[in-house]
Amino acid sequence: MNTTPQYLQHYIEQLLEPQIVIMGLGKEGLSTYAFVRAHLPDKEIWLIDEKDVGQLSPEWKKIQETDSQVLFLTKTHQEELQERQTAHNQAIIVFKTPGIPPKNPLITWAQHFKAHFTSNTDLFFALVELVNQNLP
Repeated sequence: MNTTPQYLQHYIEQLLEPQIVIMGLGKEGLSTYAFVRAHLPDKEIWLIDEKDVGQLSPEWKKIQETDSQVLFLTKTHQEELQERQTAHNQAIIVFKTPGIPPKNPLITWAQHFKAHFTSNTDLFFALVELVNQNLP
């Protein structure tokens, strides 16, 4: 039985089709990953950071070992990113953390594919708005 409220389910359904990319794997990226994974357990998620997994917090190493639906990429993987996007040929939604500057090559890559940029903060406010709209 699905216990997700209807208003939240509608938001989650909007994440079913696009390729989800989390860009920036600090605390905010981890929070975004936890939300997406909790609601879309089988969704492939691309996780992008300038650091290698071994340089990130231990939680990411555990995720890499246990979640077969994630793909870790660094900025040195731009060619692979382009190949994957071309193969998928689907929309991209990028959850970008504030620490990534606008001129970062990963941003340029995502802009090339007309990715929709959002953030954990945007997600929070969208959910607050949905909750407020559905209060009795």
